[in-house]
Amino acid sequence: MQGDEVFRSKVDTWLVLVLAGGLVAMWLAPVRRLWAGRPVDALDVVLPVLATAFIVWIFRSTSYVIQGDVLIVRSGPVRRTVPLRDVQRLRATHNPLSSPALSLDRIEVTYGRRRVLISPEDKRAFVRAIRKQVPAVVVDGLPTT
Repeated sequence: MQGDEVFRSKVDTWLVLVLAGGLVAMWLAPVRRLWAGRPVDALDVVLPVLATAFIVWIFRSTSYVIQGDVLIVRSGPVRRTVPLRDVQRLRATHNPLSSPALSLDRIEVTYGRRRVLISPEDKRAFVRAIRKQVPAVVVDGLPTT
């Protein structure tokens, strides 16, 4: 849509390495069987394929879009719509709670009584875009210019 501002998630190298290691471990069993000339069960292949597809989906889709008067947070099957009028605070955090973020270098977005942890790659531009829509937002520990 015209005028949308899209912010991709920052990605931590350690997360890529951990997930890649997990995928390699999942793929080892069917590969070893093939190398040994033994039959491979469908389940031996289906689970690694599904896990790989899910992780690729998460990495390709995790983004934060300012569209009109809402912030849309996307990550794989997760989609959260945050009315910008409800955004009260943006705070720098390294909170490790599960969230639609691919980095621990995060922004806690507080809106109403709720919050969401995100990790836009360009935090400065993200804060500017929010401040343009919500001039009264409180910004803690983040670049504002």
